[in-house]
Amino acid sequence: MPKKAIAFQVRWLSIDGQVRSKERLRATLETWPEICADVEWPNIQTKLKNFCRKRGLCYKVQYQNGTELEDLCGPNSLRRFFQLHREALQSDCVELPLFLFADPTDGTSVGTEAESEEIVLEVEEQGSTINLSLQSDLLLGEGGVGKVQRALYGKGYVAVKSSLPNQRAQDSMKTEISTLLQLNHPNIIKVLQHGHVLDRDHGRLPAYMMDLGRCSVAALLETGWHNKAAAEAAQRDVGWALQHLHAAGLGHMDVKPGNWLVTNKFTAPDGETQLQLRLIDAGGAGRLHKGHVKSCTAEYAHPMQRGVSRLGPNVNVRKVVIKAFFDWYALRLSIFQLSNSDSDNGTATDEQILQKASETLASDKEFVLQAVQEGGKEVLFFVSETLLNDTEVVMEAIRQEGAKKVLFAYRALQSNKQIVMEAVKQNGLVLQDVSEALQNDKEVVMEAVRQKGLALRYASEKLRSDKQVVMEAVRQEGFALRYACDTFKNDKEIVMAAVRQHGCALECACEALQNDPELVMEAHHPDCPKRASKFYQGYIQGAKIASQVAQGFKMVKSLAHRVDQWLISSCNW
Repeated sequence: MPKKAIAFQVRWLSIDGQVRSKERLRATLETWPEICADVEWPNIQTKLKNFCRKRGLCYKVQYQNGTELEDLCGPNSLRRFFQLHREALQSDCVELPLFLFADPTDGTSVGTEAESEEIVLEVEEQGSTINLSLQSDLLLGEGGVGKVQRALYGKGYVAVKSSLPNQRAQDSMKTEISTLLQLNHPNIIKVLQHGHVLDRDHGRLPAYMMDLGRCSVAALLETGWHNKAAAEAAQRDVGWALQHLHAAGLGHMDVKPGNWLVTNKFTAPDGETQLQLRLIDAGGAGRLHKGHVKSCTAEYAHPMQRGVSRLGPNVNVRKVVIKAFFDWYALRLSIFQLSNSDSDNGTATDEQILQKASETLASDKEFVLQAVQEGGKEVLFFVSETLLNDTEVVMEAIRQEGAKKVLFAYRALQSNKQIVMEAVKQNGLVLQDVSEALQNDKEVVMEAVRQKGLALRYASEKLRSDKQVVMEAVRQEGFALRYACDTFKNDKEIVMAAVRQHGCALECACEALQNDPELVMEAHHPDCPKRASKFYQGYIQGAKIASQVAQGFKMVKSLAHRVDQWLISSCNW
């Protein structure tokens, strides 16, 4: 690689492109003067990385190539920056303006400068209404529900979130405040004060005051710095926050980096940067098993959540999926994106990263198991084919929803003998929903009738004519005799086993065996779980009638003999 002279022009900018600190600008220019030197390519890369990382800087490069101007920012910008330099090395010396950005976690708030204005927050304290006067100088963000402003309160800054004037936004803000007041967790943003802001044009609007924090994780995602630390913090802090939220019976429904607030940054003993996060924006939160699927951020939403959201408010969430699954899906998707945004492999866009993450999550057994525990059998609609045939995953769904529901919903599982064997051990009647081949499999049917004798009904005709299968079924449930072939309804051994389990099973036997004294007595035996009293009583009643008939016949015979004797004596006379 030949040596080339590459010139850098350095300017200091904040995230939104405004020069925030002249002192810091001057200090930067002093420590990083314009470079114009003959250097090896790897040295340029190392020098630039070290400079940026040590000072917590991010970067944006504008590259002039003829009439084409490229604006590069985000996690892939440095990679593209080096790529452009490699191209430049094949030509004459080039000059590249390099814009350095402040690290948003350094405590410098990022937002749009605004004229200083007074915010009056009306709150209830000890039964009386008081007005808190706050001086706002920065609009931190604005969305579909409300806006967030930085304001001076006492000796420090806080964030004030107020509703937009429309009714839907006000209702959502009230829900958010109510939800946050129910929760008490170090990784969920805490409401410092709540009430109404007094707006000159729209009157009283719901609002609350919270900690300002440093920045959102979305800001880190934009700059490309501290993504590894953010991913680790999200796994730990946001995971804990969601567990607490779900334990309270609530679902967040809009989990994304923009709703994770960086509240602290510190250096761990190993020298690595560590972040502390809090979950914010609970406006879309709702009961896990009630209500409807609310609006969500499409990039981090599960495909099913996006589809349900488009269907409107009439779709009941319980009929589709459990909200908690959406939260865990979005969290893992975000963590995947954070973990891969600094990757040196290719120049994947955010959309490609998210698509890859979705595919990865569908094959992540640990995540799918957790999702199945939260969301039940519906999760199996979106897992990979490998995990759909994984016994542990399917059995977890079966434990949550029941074997019958799971196998009825997923035809792909109905021919999997290993899974069906596990399912029939839990509920023999699952045999109804398995493939014909397995209904004709003696091992599967034997396991099913062992668990539930009446499963004999769903066995193939061939196995309902198998004496071993029928015997196993009637020993478990006497009435299974009803589904045996006619041959076994005439088999005294089979019928005896059936009536020993359930006396009334005698009614399923042939007519000849229903009148068999031994079977009738067995059906009414005191040790029989359910005695066939009607058969016994019928038998006794029949015996009494027969006895009475025999006695009557004997009396008639005696009378006839006497009549004969009288006639004989009369004739002789």
